[in-house]
Order: sequence, then structure tokens, then C-alpha cells
Amino acid sequence: MVADTVVTNSTTDLLIRAGGLRKVTSGTTAVTPGKGVYVSFIQGTHDSLFYPTPSPAATAEMQRQSILFAASAIAPGGPFLTITNPAVVEQ
Repeated sequence: MVADTVVTNSTTDLLIRAGGLRKVTSGTTAVTPGKGVYVSFIQGTHDSLFYPTPSPAATAEMQRQSILFAASAIAPGGPFLTITNPAVVEQ
């Protein structure tokens, strides 16, 4: 979450670097051991996964990503992270 005041971006950036994660901004990306990914949102708030008031679009995207990721865990080559609404994602 860009401009997050609950977990500051500097803290998040440290965790991203420590984990060697790569940023995903669109499409479907395979997530394999040692090749983790992350998504930065430009809409919503820290709790938008469950609180849609600030941005219903961000909440819907977060929930879709979570559900599709879990559902793809048993798919060949999975799991996958799928971004369906790049308008709420930092490019």
C-alpha cells in the first residue's frame, strides 16, 4: 500500500529486499519457491482486504488476488498471482 501509515513503506521495502521479491503490476505470474512476488496498491488502506469503504475497487482486487492465488495452488505450475484490475496497482 503506497503511503501506508500502519506499516511504513520503508519497513515494507526492507522486507521486500530481504525476501528478494519482485514487483508484479499486471497479468498472471507463477510464484515458485525462492521467486516470491509482491503488489503495491495505490488505492485503499492498510485494511482494505476486509474494509471496502476507502476503495471498493482495491478491496475487490485484493480479495480476487487472494482467492485466485489459493485456488491456483494445486494447478500445474502454480500457484499464480493474478492481477485483474491494474488501475488500483502501482505500475
